[in-house]
Amino acid sequence: MSKAKVEERFVLETKDQQGIKPKTSWEKMQRDYSPRVPRPSGYWRRLIGFITEDGTTLETKAQAKKYLREQDKEERWTNNIYRAEVHRKHNHPLMSNYGLAVGQVIEVAITRHDREAIHDWRHLQYIKNDVLGEEVEAVELYPRESRLMDTANTYWLYAIPQSEFPFGQIYRAVLDEEESEKLGAKQRPFTEEENSYYVVKESSSERLAQIFAEKDEDILEIMHMVGMYMNKMNK
Repeated sequence: MSKAKVEERFVLETKDQQGIKPKTSWEKMQRDYSPRVPRPSGYWRRLIGFITEDGTTLETKAQAKKYLREQDKEERWTNNIYRAEVHRKHNHPLMSNYGLAVGQVIEVAITRHDREAIHDWRHLQYIKNDVLGEEVEAVELYPRESRLMDTANTYWLYAIPQSEFPFGQIYRAVLDEEESEKLGAKQRPFTEEENSYYVVKESSSERLAQIFAEKDEDILEIMHMVGMYMNKMNK
C-alpha cells in the first residue's frame, strides 16, 4: 500500500473506525480484537515532547516508538457509537501517596467514532458496566488547571475496582419519564435497547415503600433532614 493510501486510510478509519457508522440506538460494548489501523510513516515524530501519564517526556525516536507499541497492546472495546481503550496498568506519580500500586487504578479512554464532542452520562455509565462491570465504580476527573489535558474529544474514566468511593448516592433509584415527572423532575425516555440491557424500572412509590419496610436508619435520617430543609425553604 502506498504512503498516500496509508495516510488516507488512517484518517478515514480513525474517524469512522473500520467502517462502523455511528447510530443513535445503543449496542453493548464488545471486546475488539481487530488489527490496529496502520499509522502513517513517521507518525512517532508527533509524539516528541509528549508527556506520558507517568510524567515521562518522550524525547527520542526509540521512546516514542516504544510508547506506540505499548499503546497498540492496550485492551480495546467498541460498539456502534464508541470505542474505548482500557489501561489496566495505569501509573501516576501521585498514586504512591495514597498507597496505590500500578494495576490498582484502571483508566478508560472513550471516544466516539465520529469524534464529536457529545458527552452523554448515561452512555458512559453503560460503557463502564460493559467494560469494567456493573458493581465497579468509576469517576471522571475535573482537574486543577495546572494539569489540565484538553487535546481531543476523548473522555476519561478512572476506577479502583476493589474500592467504593465515599461519596455519591446511597441507594439505587432508576425512574422513567413518567415516574420522574411525579417528583417534579424531567427525565429523558429510555430506549428499547436501554431497557433490555440496563434498566430495572422502579416506581418512586415502590422504592419509598421498600426503604421504609427495610427500616434503613441511615437513609431514613437523610430523607428526614432533606424533608426538613425543603419545608424550611418553602416557608
